[in-house]
Amino acid sequence: MIPPKDILNVDYTQSTLLSPVEAQVLSQYQLLAVQLNTLAGELKDLNSVTTQVNSSNNNNESETDGNNENQEGNATTLLDNLRNLEMKIGLVYTLFKGAVYALFLQNEEDLNLQNEQREEAGSESEGEGETDPESDQAKRERTDEGEEDERDLKRKNVEVQRKKKYIAFGGESSSSST
Repeated sequence: MIPPKDILNVDYTQSTLLSPVEAQVLSQYQLLAVQLNTLAGELKDLNSVTTQVNSSNNNNESETDGNNENQEGNATTLLDNLRNLEMKIGLVYTLFKGAVYALFLQNEEDLNLQNEQREEAGSESEGEGETDPESDQAKRERTDEGEEDERDLKRKNVEVQRKKKYIAFGGESSSSST
């Protein structure tokens, strides 16, 4: 289905409701839509010319020999252009998946960092009320060891989650360390 023509002429970069990244993405999709519409028109022209060539072949074969070579050249060019377009769309798809994956990872890392900062702030405020230096020192040592173990466990969990997300997005896990 071909989108209405006014969508293809909208300047998304001038919109105040969109972030610059959103405007850029919409502009790229707009460019892709224009190119696909052009491709659709070319295919219609090629099909109509092919139909005309086939019908004229039945009437007079000697006149269409030169035209047939020209049509084969156009078809070859079109096929090459379609292959290039297919590779570019595949690249865009891969980059889009990578960007989404990176956003998930960044969000997860930000949340983990915030949680660690909250836990550190909470553990510091809990330790302020005690007055016994020996018990305070022993508690700090136990807390430090427990926090290190807990951080190692969190890092391993994050790594496993990243691998699962990477595999879910179509990648293959190449590292075997857990």
